[in-house]
Amino acid sequence: MTIAIELDDLPDLESRLQRVADMAIEIERLPDNRYVPMGSELSDIEWYSLCAVIKSGAHAQAFCRAIRERNTVAAGAMLRLQMDVAMRLNGLKYFVDIEAAGASLMAGVSYRSIPSKIGKLFDATLIEKLNADHPWVKGVYDGGNEDVHLSRTVIMRKMKRVGGMLFFNLRPTDEHVSEQDYFHLVDTFFITLRLTRDLLASFLATRPGPDERARHKAARATS
Repeated sequence: MTIAIELDDLPDLESRLQRVADMAIEIERLPDNRYVPMGSELSDIEWYSLCAVIKSGAHAQAFCRAIRERNTVAAGAMLRLQMDVAMRLNGLKYFVDIEAAGASLMAGVSYRSIPSKIGKLFDATLIEKLNADHPWVKGVYDGGNEDVHLSRTVIMRKMKRVGGMLFFNLRPTDEHVSEQDYFHLVDTFFITLRLTRDLLASFLATRPGPDERARHKAARATS
């Protein structure tokens, strides 16, 4: 269980965003150490794992842009979507047959419909299981839901009292949000991205390595 979150403090927002971008690149490069040599066959579940790489990079790019544009609603939605990637990566270990699950997933079967060791893998189950090991994730998940759905939270965030008057901001930007709040949002996205990296690395460690793939590739070439 994760008791404490270790994170180096950084002096400004831009350095935090760079840390996010660097982590996205690290995730992008993870399969390079496993799904090699070039020309190796990938199983369905391995193809599915690459979706986590693509989505992590896309979410990180969109998140950083939203933060730079002071768009907390879009940034919060990207955070929630990244948590979705993490909880589905974590959920792979609960499938009864990982290879059959991969074939089903790549055929378009819904995640919750695939046989698992713990019953149907609804989103609530997936986040509960991930939260058991990392007790901070459910709070992030629930908070992110407020940015994904139409919610009171988004309305309240757009209100600002000036003197005796209450102003409501319809624009997507949030100039009145403090720098410290932006720091917190970016750091939370980073630790979610880092968790995704760790979960993907754990999955990749269960897959055939380069030597085994090279042997299979050679065997196919001579058959």
